This record gives sequence, C-alpha cells and structure tokens, in this order.
Amino acid sequence: MIDFNAIEAAALADVAAHSAELEEAALFNTNKVINAFRNNMVSDFYLKPTTGYAYSDVGREKLDLIYAELFKAEAALVRSQFVSGTHALAVALLGNLRAGDELIAVTGAPYDTMQTIIGYPVKTEGSLVDLGVTYKEIPMSGDHADLEAIKAAVDNGAKTVTVCDTAGALLPDEFSALISEIYEAVPATKDVVISAECSDALDMANACVFSCISAGATQIKTCIGSPALPNLEHVMK
Repeated sequence: MIDFNAIEAAALADVAAHSAELEEAALFNTNKVINAFRNNMVSDFYLKPTTGYAYSDVGREKLDLIYAELFKAEAALVRSQFVSGTHALAVALLGNLRAGDELIAVTGAPYDTMQTIIGYPVKTEGSLVDLGVTYKEIPMSGDHADLEAIKAAVDNGAKTVTVCDTAGALLPDEFSALISEIYEAVPATKDVVISAECSDALDMANACVFSCISAGATQIKTCIGSPALPNLEHVMK
C-alpha cells in the first residue's frame, strides 16, 4: 500500500532548503523596500489619487526615487503606462538620441518590433532613422561581442551602444560580464551611453538590471513582471 504521507514528507524535506533560501531572500528584499520607503519619507499623503494632467504628481515622483534607490541608479522612470518592453525601449531611445547621433547594436539585429522603432532595415515614419539618427548593427563574433568593430564604431562617433538580450537568455552574471568586457576592451565606451535591454522572459529582469548597473551600464530599458507590477521579492540578494 502506498504511503502518501511518507511521500509528502520526503517531498517537503527535499524543498525545505530551497524554501528557506527563497524566504531569506524575500525578507532581505522586503527590508530593502521598507528602508527605501523610510529614506524617501513616504507617508499616506503620497498614496492618495490625483486628478488633472498629473503635473507635479508627488506620488509618482516619489515612486521614481524609490526605484532609483532600490536599483542603485541615478534616476528611474517608472510608469504603468509603459504597455510593453518595446514601449519602454522606444521612450528611452527617442528621448535620448537626436539627429546626427549614431546608435550601434553590438549583439546583432534586435527583435522585429524594435526594428520598427529604429527604422531599420525598413525605414518607418517617426522612427529613429527617420528622425536623423544613424544606426549600425555589429553581429556577435561567436559567443562574444565583436570588440574591434565596437571600437571602430565608437571612434567614428557612435553616441549610444545598445546591448540587447531580447530572448532573455543571459543570466545576470553573463550580462554584467559582457558589459565589463566591452568597457575593458574599448575604454572609449566610458564616454558614450551603454544602454542595456533586459528581458523578463525567464523572470530575471530584476536581477539583470542590478547586474548591468553594477557593471557600469548607463541606461537600462526593461519591462518587468508585465502585466502586473514588478515583484521585488524575486530579486536575490
């Protein structure tokens, strides 16, 4: 006769160590969030709804400050109105690049909807290329970025280097290693924007954001936990 109680006990014992690890991480990150609320002096005043056009929306501005502290960034733009990762990417690129600037993608061609924002290979009305931004793609060299090609592009005036992981295939340490490799091999990249695109396909965008900022990325574009708000307890310490 099958002893289901014994099977249950064995299964619970197997996952106990992992559960303890996750619980520890959850408590650690919950404490970080509470401290961020405290450091930014959040009160019930900031949780009240606003009306009008949201000018001087103190609650929204406070949320930006909290996320910037949590992710150890200089600034953050957190909006529920970002309906997708592509939307967040479009806002970041269109808001920072101007006519005459050059954008280079150092991990090959981005995904299809991002190509529409860039305006390459098919020129699109209102895209970066349509607005006068020069765009170039540098294919990967095996499993590594083509550092010589990146150096040549930066030396020729590229203003933004975008590192895309649209498939969400990179682990956090792999993402930071890629950015560090670019900085070490091409010192001139310290004078341009290193823009990282972190996918949440494997539920690791939070961790990848931390990793990229720690490696020196100057701009992060991501959409986390869609359609719900980000769950910061998933970020391992």
